[in-house]
Amino acid sequence: MNTSYKLQVTRQCETKLEEMRAEKQRQQKVVNIKCAAAKAHWYRDFAESIHDMPMDPKKAWECIKLLCGGERLHHTEKKQTMSMKMDNGELSSTDEEHIGVFGPHFDRVLNNKKDIDFTVLELIEPRETM
Repeated sequence: MNTSYKLQVTRQCETKLEEMRAEKQRQQKVVNIKCAAAKAHWYRDFAESIHDMPMDPKKAWECIKLLCGGERLHHTEKKQTMSMKMDNGELSSTDEEHIGVFGPHFDRVLNNKKDIDFTVLELIEPRETM
């Protein structure tokens, strides 16, 4: 084959490839528009069903969670494993070990009783209020 023929075929392929890319972009815009319209339709229908439902707190909270979560609510994220450092330096892995770490911590935090000197409140200058 001569080089001019190869060059011509290469140009034809590049032209065809550019046309295909442009068509793909046009089709992707159509898909994006239709997806946005479908999502808007779903939200509208869901909001109407919430508006028309009888007052039931359980159903109301389910609907609130669904609206807040959006269309990705059914995708569950991988749960992170909790690993707290125990007294021996190792990371906790079971619920019992977690309790062993959190129990003393919350006991110290929630049962923290300190003497408070309320006389310092008299040193604060009052501000004008309405």
